[in-house]
Amino acid sequence: MSDNFKSAHDQATVSVGAALAPSSKPLVGTWINCDKQTGGIVKIEIAVDGKGLVVHAYGACHPDPCDWGAVSGHSYSSSVSSLDAVAFTAVFDAGFSERLLTGHLENGCLIAESYTNFKDGGGRYDYYVKECLCRCA
Repeated sequence: MSDNFKSAHDQATVSVGAALAPSSKPLVGTWINCDKQTGGIVKIEIAVDGKGLVVHAYGACHPDPCDWGAVSGHSYSSSVSSLDAVAFTAVFDAGFSERLLTGHLENGCLIAESYTNFKDGGGRYDYYVKECLCRCA
């Protein structure tokens, strides 16, 4: 048992408290898909409000991108002792489908992965997309 706790009860009590959120600053900004011909995610805007991370995503549609909307997200650091966020998750519910969007920083890029689950029985297969996005200057 850690020297910081006097008993197992103290340790358990601390673990059920509010989780600390890493600094989302490394994720914040506008990210544009590096592949201009993508059929997937074209842009992700990440911001912070008083409640936490806000993720706004756009998919490839013509003539204008499809606005998935802005939803609350959850940020993750690289370890329990790391202050800066390096990844996020967010869930977008379009009614007929639900998308789990994940992203992580890698070599200055945002690697975004989208898992789409169709809920309307429309005969489409659920699918996965992986994209590389670059930060706008």
